Amino acid sequence: MLPPDSFPLKGTNMRIPSRGLGTFQADPKLYPEGSVKASVLRAIKHGYRHIDAAYGYGSGFVGKEVGAAIAECGVPREELFVVTKLHHCFHAPDDVEVNMDMSLKNLKLDYNQHD
Repeated sequence: MLPPDSFPLKGTNMRIPSRGLGTFQADPKLYPEGSVKASVLRAIKHGYRHIDAAYGYGSGFVGKEVGAAIAECGVPREELFVVTKLHHCFHAPDDVEVNMDMSLKNLKLDYNQHD
C-alpha cells in the first residue's frame, strides 16, 4: 500500500507532501558546486515541493545550493516546504536561534515554516 500523497500540518490548513527530495549525502568534497542546485531544480520541475536540507549538510554547502535553486525555480515560495534541522552542535538553548538563523541565511529564506 502506498503512503498518502500528503499529510495535514497540525494547526494549519496546509498539507505537506509525503515525499520529498533529501540532500543529506551531498558532500561538497564529492559534488561540484552547482550540482545540488541542478538536482533540486530538476526535482522541482518534476513536481517536488518538499525539500530536505540542514546546516550540517556540508557545513552549509547544501543550504546555499538549495537556496539558489529555490530563487531560480519560478515556483512561489509558499508552495515549497523546505525542511531543516537543528545541528547537533547547537542544542544548547542559547544556540537554537543561532543555528536556525544560519540555516535561513544559507537558504536565503525569510522563514522555515508556513503560517
